[in-house]
Amino acid sequence: MLRSLTSALNNTRISIKLFIAPILITAFMLGMGVVSQYGARQQSAALDEIANVAANIQRDVSLPAFEPSAPLTYRDLQRLVRALARQNIYCIVLLDEFDVLSQNDKLDAEVFSGLRALAMQYQLTFVTASTQPLLDLTYAHASSLSSPFFNFFTQIRLGLFGLKDAQELLATLSARADAPFDETMIADLIRLAGLHPLLLQQAGCHAFETFQSEQIHPIQPRDMDLHRTVLRQKFLDSALSHFTYFWRNLTEKQKRVLALLPLLTQDDPMNTLRLEQAGLIVKSERGYAPFSASFGEFVARQPLDGLCQSPPLSLDLQQHHALLRGQPVALSSSEFNLLACLMAQPGQIVPHSVLETRLDRSDAGALAPAGSPIITTPSGAKWRIGRKRANG
Repeated sequence: MLRSLTSALNNTRISIKLFIAPILITAFMLGMGVVSQYGARQQSAALDEIANVAANIQRDVSLPAFEPSAPLTYRDLQRLVRALARQNIYCIVLLDEFDVLSQNDKLDAEVFSGLRALAMQYQLTFVTASTQPLLDLTYAHASSLSSPFFNFFTQIRLGLFGLKDAQELLATLSARADAPFDETMIADLIRLAGLHPLLLQQAGCHAFETFQSEQIHPIQPRDMDLHRTVLRQKFLDSALSHFTYFWRNLTEKQKRVLALLPLLTQDDPMNTLRLEQAGLIVKSERGYAPFSASFGEFVARQPLDGLCQSPPLSLDLQQHHALLRGQPVALSSSEFNLLACLMAQPGQIVPHSVLETRLDRSDAGALAPAGSPIITTPSGAKWRIGRKRANG
């Protein structure tokens, strides 16, 4: 946050008056030691940089003389905001990664109340960015329980891109780098990352690196499939940490709804709404689905109590529901029990005697909606899951 803020200040003189308060807010928090990811040496360097930028701004726009104490205190901040208000300067304070700040034990109710008092008394506006709603952050830490700071914000959710926005992002950035993506590449990247802003940029970054390597070692048409596979794997490797973060920040009920989307969206509309607001699922004419196929594949590999998953099959052991490639499938009781037995022991040979206890052979019913059944009994073998391959 500090680096991007000071960079913007050094390179933008039009909106300088709007940025003086964020600098002092940041310096105030650094002085209190509340920006936990900065060590003592980094904090000192950051404060020096902030002081230099602030001095340049004061010189360029004739702001009131300001000599803060060391370390910067709330009174210093109050004096600055008051002086700016007298000159009819409207300050906008930008606070990024607010989740981290709200949970810091050095930011107590008094600090947040003081910031709110400044906003109510002077021409001062706060803009916070966080991965969680401010209502949730209000109760994230005991020190902020009584603070009214969270109660006067208007919440704006930044969701997924629209399709045109995603296409424009990839087309514009790639063209700016003299490596324009064609329509096929853009479609492939959107299919891979969905319409998620961050993941789209990551996918585009890997595609750009591939484009650069192609200039040195052109790819032969026969190697195109391998090329796509490598690009996909690079993206999945970089996206894994984000997918894991998304998953860990869900409740058990939300995880269950996400894993069994077609079945539980109507039964649990509240958690479905939360997942949609978080940008983890999207709604189409065919119903809800994960925001990208790659994220859906990640979800299908996650262990969850009462759920047995072995793509493309998912079994809800509690409600006896089954999904095949994300779509509900009607199974008899014995078919369901047989699948549950086989999927619980992947890669192992299950004795015929065990299978007989799970399946009544008089039961009829195809697991697959069309084509040959997925459960087969090869001659001289045990039970097998998977379609029979055509000869040759």
